[in-house]
Amino acid sequence: GNRKVAISEVDLITKDADGNRLVRIAETNLGDLCAEAMRSAMNAEIGYMNGGGIRSDILAGDVTFNHLLNVLPFNNSVVLAEVSGQTLKDMMEMAVMSWPAEDGSFPHLAGVRFSVNTSIPTSVVLNEQEEFVSVSGEYRVYNMEIFNKDTNQYEPIDLTKSYTLAACNYFLLDYGSGMTMLKNAKILQNEGMLDVEAL
Repeated sequence: GNRKVAISEVDLITKDADGNRLVRIAETNLGDLCAEAMRSAMNAEIGYMNGGGIRSDILAGDVTFNHLLNVLPFNNSVVLAEVSGQTLKDMMEMAVMSWPAEDGSFPHLAGVRFSVNTSIPTSVVLNEQEEFVSVSGEYRVYNMEIFNKDTNQYEPIDLTKSYTLAACNYFLLDYGSGMTMLKNAKILQNEGMLDVEAL
């Protein structure tokens, strides 16, 4: 557990300088690293890491396997799925429906970016189990773009196209946090690689 696996030149953070938790309201370098690790491990177009799953900072300097386990302690596996642009947009709409309030689903991302219009109240419809049903009004998520590895450019999302998404089993297999739109996902790879191994 104490074997050195990396060196970080910067503090990889979950909270701000005053000690306030950030990961459920803002992207952090550590969250984006986790998303990039899953995307890279699965050779996917997009990686998604929820803020609620990121549990510890890594300070600059030597990084051991135990440090990584402290960040990702849940033994989640990384799953690769194929999802439509529409499913991705619905997923992100639900992930930011409470924003700027804290939400464990807050998205840390690789390969996708978008803006959020907070002046629009959320119109995400949930059932009694707090599972996604639909978006009944205007989307708060806009300007959604997917990174094209061939051109090294971000391109506007095509809602009818399929994209590859790497995320943990909690979402892609268990539809955790009410993300039932992912029932439409086609599972491409589920071989038990742990999130901590990807990281």
